[in-house]
Amino acid sequence: LLNKVGDWWQVETHEGYTVSGNTKENAGSYDVTISLRNTNYIWKDQTRTDLTYKFVINKQEVETPEVESKVYTSLEQSVDLGVNAIYTIDAYSGFINVGKYDVVLRLRNPNNYKWKNTEDEVTTVVFEITQATTEITNLTISNWTYNEKANEPASNTNFGTVVYTYSTEENGDYVET
Repeated sequence: LLNKVGDWWQVETHEGYTVSGNTKENAGSYDVTISLRNTNYIWKDQTRTDLTYKFVINKQEVETPEVESKVYTSLEQSVDLGVNAIYTIDAYSGFINVGKYDVVLRLRNPNNYKWKNTEDEVTTVVFEITQATTEITNLTISNWTYNEKANEPASNTNFGTVVYTYSTEENGDYVET
């Protein structure tokens, strides 16, 4: 009646019996019942009693996704996990400052799925915003002559605004002009 096919057991079809309970889709423990169709058939052990076999459909394990960190931009940032049919993301945006933030992932169908790292319906991943590195390039002052008022310097920066300060001596007090 039962044949092993790879990791599966298969119930052979036969005109002498019926099979019920064998078409389950959700995770859980189930019974498959095999019943003789009529009195013209008998089992090998000379009985007519229905045969019952237990089978289990295990929950599918879900890997906790890796969350990539982002560099501080002074703008609101969000976790890049995208839309997912298996889990939802609680509070995945609104992060601004440098730091580590807990992001909660919740299984949409905990009856059929489970996290690989926990038996809970939720798991937490850490989203990190790292410090930005500021670089000033192309610093120039054009047409500045000794003993005259300084012209405004010019420069480029990849982040923020450059503020120029001046002093009348090398180790003096520097102030904005």
